[in-house]
Amino acid sequence: MPSRKGSARKKTIDRLNHRQDLKQAEEARKESEENFRILFDENPLPTLLSEMPSGTIAFVNKRMAATVGMDPKDIIGKTGNDLGLLKNPGDEEKLTKLIACQGLVDNVEIEGVLPEGRPGTDLVSMRLVTIKGKKYCLTVIQDITERKRAEEALQRSGTLFSSAFRMSPAATILSMLQDGMCIDANEA
Repeated sequence: MPSRKGSARKKTIDRLNHRQDLKQAEEARKESEENFRILFDENPLPTLLSEMPSGTIAFVNKRMAATVGMDPKDIIGKTGNDLGLLKNPGDEEKLTKLIACQGLVDNVEIEGVLPEGRPGTDLVSMRLVTIKGKKYCLTVIQDITERKRAEEALQRSGTLFSSAFRMSPAATILSMLQDGMCIDANEA
């Protein structure tokens, strides 16, 4: 049978070990939270976390705040519609239904409104996440306004070239420079 002294000593060691374990767990938790904060805040794409199903914004990263030209504290507690970020207010409900049903949404084009009131096009990806038992929507937004404008300009240019090529009264042939192979010819 162990002595009282030995038993008391073991309990003391167990308490010290338990305290050390708690301290290490707390340090690990703080490090994990710091890593998450850095990853979220420093993400180069506008990112937000909104409550489900209300769409109320709970957190935004630096890029999101800069994109809408507002302080994060003025964004939190509001929805995209409250902030006037969507050209079509019905898109917020549409996206909420999609994320609630599917759990994820990838690369959906949404017409938005830039801070200066100019229209823009965003590519939106979303994930349904649970934090401390509460459902949230993690949303990443990519502004593709300039890309869409360039695509439209290229389309117009191609259409204009095609019309000019087809309607030209002079016989015209398109050929490969390297081997002279004919690609197309107009009717003239």
